[in-house]
Amino acid sequence: MSMVTQMSIPEVLDREIEGAINDRTAVLSQINDLGPPDLVTLTKIIGTPTKSSTPQSLQTTNTYFYYTGVDTSSVATIAALLNSLNNIISEKPQMWFGKQKAFHVSHASYSTYNAFRRLDMRVHVAFPGSVSWKVTDGLENTADSSIINEEDANEMWEETFMSSMVRTLVTSNNDDEDFASIVELRRINPFLDSKYSIPLFLSAFKNLYTKGEYLGCNEDSQNPTRTNNYMVDAFFQMIELTQCYDEALDVLNELYATHPEIAPLVAKLLFVSNRELDAVKFIHKTLSSAKDVTEIPGSSNLLLLQSEYCLEKSRPDLALPLAIKSVETSPSLFAPWENLVKVYIALNKFEDALLTLNACPMVTHKDKYVLKRIAIGSAAKLKNDTNESIYTSQAPSPNDLHLPLPQDVFLSGVTDLSSQEVAAEHAQLLKSKNDTTSDALTPHKLMTLPASSLKSTFRKAYSLLSEIVHKIGWEGMLNHRAKVFVMEEEYSGNPSQEEVPQAHPSNEFRQKRLCERWLDNLFMLLYEDMKAYTYFRTQEMQAESMSDNIEVNNNNDNGYNKHSTLSDYLGLWGNNNIKKEESVHQINNGEGKMNLDPYTQTKTCLEWEMIGLVSERLGHIRDAQRCYERALARRFSVRSAKRLIGIYSRWRNHVRKQIGVLGKLNHNSNDRGLIGQSKWNASMISLHNNQSQANRTIKDPAKYDAALLRLIVGLLVWDYRWYSLFSPLLLSTLSDVVGDLGETKTISEVRVWFDESHGNRGVVDLVNVALQTLNRWGRIEMDL
Repeated sequence: MSMVTQMSIPEVLDREIEGAINDRTAVLSQINDLGPPDLVTLTKIIGTPTKSSTPQSLQTTNTYFYYTGVDTSSVATIAALLNSLNNIISEKPQMWFGKQKAFHVSHASYSTYNAFRRLDMRVHVAFPGSVSWKVTDGLENTADSSIINEEDANEMWEETFMSSMVRTLVTSNNDDEDFASIVELRRINPFLDSKYSIPLFLSAFKNLYTKGEYLGCNEDSQNPTRTNNYMVDAFFQMIELTQCYDEALDVLNELYATHPEIAPLVAKLLFVSNRELDAVKFIHKTLSSAKDVTEIPGSSNLLLLQSEYCLEKSRPDLALPLAIKSVETSPSLFAPWENLVKVYIALNKFEDALLTLNACPMVTHKDKYVLKRIAIGSAAKLKNDTNESIYTSQAPSPNDLHLPLPQDVFLSGVTDLSSQEVAAEHAQLLKSKNDTTSDALTPHKLMTLPASSLKSTFRKAYSLLSEIVHKIGWEGMLNHRAKVFVMEEEYSGNPSQEEVPQAHPSNEFRQKRLCERWLDNLFMLLYEDMKAYTYFRTQEMQAESMSDNIEVNNNNDNGYNKHSTLSDYLGLWGNNNIKKEESVHQINNGEGKMNLDPYTQTKTCLEWEMIGLVSERLGHIRDAQRCYERALARRFSVRSAKRLIGIYSRWRNHVRKQIGVLGKLNHNSNDRGLIGQSKWNASMISLHNNQSQANRTIKDPAKYDAALLRLIVGLLVWDYRWYSLFSPLLLSTLSDVVGDLGETKTISEVRVWFDESHGNRGVVDLVNVALQTLNRWGRIEMDL
């Protein structure tokens, strides 16, 4: 199966000669992050030029589009990509805005941003044969390759390669919306040739380690450091995806010899590679190397890792002193404070948790890095000195967008999902009347709940607050809040000292802390979410009482019919041939469609999605799961599918972990005999009982695999339709599913579910491509 065809290349008409490149040059001085995606520009001649052709006699079309995942380590690799694009476009007439046109590419350029030096590297190819490159900075200064010595050139290309890889990895799972923010973007897998690309990445990381902080850091951190920056984030994403643990550990150990602050990265990698004992020993040895922990480079992060490990092992009592020491060592970092709040919550010390949360250092000035297109006409706007932002996600005119539909892969209900219909659904909800005098949960209220727009550390603080409420309830949280905080209104309205009798000072008032304004605001946002959730639950219970055909309660801890599977609740996109007669929610009406239960039909896909997000924010995961399933029953939805992958994977891993612990308990119980059994630890017996309860719900974690596989296939097809061939989330989840089912059974399941007799095509081939990639990384064991 060819992954690149004429129908898999999105293009935008460039109305001016080199307009896209000029606009990109104009905004270089404004870029202060990892930069825009790589830019490809093409000059296409209609027909084939001859020796007698003149520039005036040739009709040309200029286009551009964006790329991520390309090997930008040298001029040769980029020129090879441009040459392949030329061959694909020129090999046969191209369907161009509804008409067949024979194009010949005369010129192509590739621009990629070097985030280390804040400049653009540009390769230009004239067909046939001529290749050149140059460098352009934010002041529009240009340096031709002829004046750059070989050593500097090699260093610049290595930086450019790493910049491109970091952009690819840190944005690979960003798009949760139905339609990507940049539709004219091709995402490709940067690690298809693992024997070449992985060593190249690791070598670049080692060479550029001391420069990593130049790239900046994520939105949860104030300032980048050598061990906390985008390059380190990308390093761990690559390692977890390809699982090249030994090679990565060799690189870190080599760096550790000269850069001792890298110790937390070594420990983290040991944890990630399931070498917990080695990680614990390494941390202990490192922290014991000096009398004063603060003298040890990276001590705060090592203490944090220790504390998180103890908390994960259900020992918050051991985690507490480590968490406190980590905060004391790095009081300006949010992560240690966040961990300390989690420890207090685990210990049921909710007042300490609230006080600690109130003291967290918040990041107020950073947004999450996302890929942005360059605004059309940026160069002209700069010349006119307009104040309009030009480094933006402003979309091109629809009349200039050439977005072909790939013909080799089709899945009913996914590939043909109409963007106009989805946009109309969004617009309709936003235009719905918002009755501010009623407690009714209108679609407008649902769409505009302010907690949904929380970013950075405020989003994490909200999650911690909701965890407290989930454990002790809203009233319980208010009681604890009243004991430790003076709210701003109460503080502002407090009588002046002259009006307070000196003989009776308000000791209770003085012992309280002033609640930070941002935390006070989070309480209000949490309250709004709880109102929405309560209204939804009331509706749900009313619907349950009115119809026996709707299973919305928590029977079997899932609320599902005992004869159905998780896959039965994900809608009929793909025209799969599941046993519809066994499903309460899906009934074949003889026309290839399904009749939904009346309650599911009362809301659109987007409404169910929004309610699911509210439920998930508040920690009601089962309710969120049912909402996302109802959303998918209405139509295919990228966000709901990705959210369900996360939820199903958590349940699956939780059951698998508990079954593993139960196996150990049974083994130890048999070894101990009757005498040892009388001394059995109470907590272990409790764990055994909890496991038995869990097994009554779903005894086999592999029962989640069928649903996960359906979601993976749907998202793979969706990504392919929108020119994306790289999703670490889907590849990693597919690897887990294949680990349970085996490669042969996985492919067999896909063939059965998405049979080509139902109008689908190329689905099995697409899944096979993903499996081949996982095989190259060694993530799939051979079937026995």
